[in-house]
Amino acid sequence: MSVAVWAALAGLIAPGDAGAQRTSLITGVVSDSLTREPVAGVIVSVDDVPRDTTGPDGRYRVVVPGLGVHRIRLVQPRFRPVLGGISFTVEVPRAGLEKTIDVAWPDLSLLVEAACGPIRADSAAGTVALLGVVRGIRPPGPLEAVAGTDSLAQETRKRRKDKTRTAFVGRAVPVRDDGGFLFCGLPSRAELWVYLKAGLVNGRSRRIRLPFAGYVEMALDPP
Repeated sequence: MSVAVWAALAGLIAPGDAGAQRTSLITGVVSDSLTREPVAGVIVSVDDVPRDTTGPDGRYRVVVPGLGVHRIRLVQPRFRPVLGGISFTVEVPRAGLEKTIDVAWPDLSLLVEAACGPIRADSAAGTVALLGVVRGIRPPGPLEAVAGTDSLAQETRKRRKDKTRTAFVGRAVPVRDDGGFLFCGLPSRAELWVYLKAGLVNGRSRRIRLPFAGYVEMALDPP
């Protein structure tokens, strides 16, 4: 998948001695690649340090310290769980430089397909991707998201009846450090229970009914 990023040199900051300046400035507008509307709530980081968040007009303004090549990363919390956002590099050959970089934010469905592969929607069956995020503060240590056809209460009852049933029947995926998780290739129109698991401690399960094809989003409380 390619993401269009346009960069144009806007000019130099003239006041004073440019050699004495230690920083440069990057500004721009983040807009939807399909509608061309501004995208709010995008966090803009420089070398993995958050510097600004776009407002309703999609504009951002970040200060870049020092010379050399710097990594600019843009993420939106709603998409952050698995899709990672957009990254590009900017070279700063001299201090006091000012650049304008406008970014076309890709459609979410394109990002989902980039992470999961093509979403199938033929006449017989479809596939669904589930994007999730931990609501609130992510607990420390390994954390998994689990999805299955039974709730935790139903699973407990089945284990009491069947002593050989030792594991939850379903799928588990790791939760990333940023609190996001992704299930790919879930069955069409399925009804699933999803919860978070930290070791032997389980969070509250939540029921979700999947569509025929495409993707859905959900937030879960930590265990």
